[in-house]
Amino acid sequence: MSLMMLGPVAFDMKLNPQKLSRTSEASFAVHDVVGAAPVREDMGEGDTTYEITGVIHPHHFGGLDGLAALDVAHKARIPVPYMRGTLSPVGWVVIEKLTVDEEEIGQFGVGMEINFTASLAAVGTPAVGMAGSILSLLR
Repeated sequence: MSLMMLGPVAFDMKLNPQKLSRTSEASFAVHDVVGAAPVREDMGEGDTTYEITGVIHPHHFGGLDGLAALDVAHKARIPVPYMRGTLSPVGWVVIEKLTVDEEEIGQFGVGMEINFTASLAAVGTPAVGMAGSILSLLR
C-alpha cells in the first residue's frame, strides 16, 4: 500500500515520508493611498509549494530504488502527478529541489540512515505534447 505517489515514485514504509508541508500564497498588487493604509488588489492565486521529508534505512528495509526513482523524476525536470495515500490527486508538480543526507556510512559506502527532502512547486496541467516525456518516467 502506498502512502502517496509522486509521478513514478511510491512512498511506503521503505521510502518513508515523515513530514509533509504545504505553503500557499495569494497575489496582491499594492496601491499606496495618501493618509491611509495601502489598498491591496486581488491578483489571483500565488504559488503553492510542498515539501516531503522522509527517511530510508537501506540496510534493514531497502528503499534505495525508490530514492533513485525520485532522483530520476527530479532530474527530468518535467511535471509529475502528486497523489496522497487514498490516490486522491493533489495536482501536478515539479520537483524543484532534492536534498539527500546520509548518516553512519556503512557497508559499500551507503548510509545506515538516509534522510531526504523533496521540495515541490505546483504547476498547471501539462500540455498534451509532454505526455511522452511523462510516460517515459513510468517505465
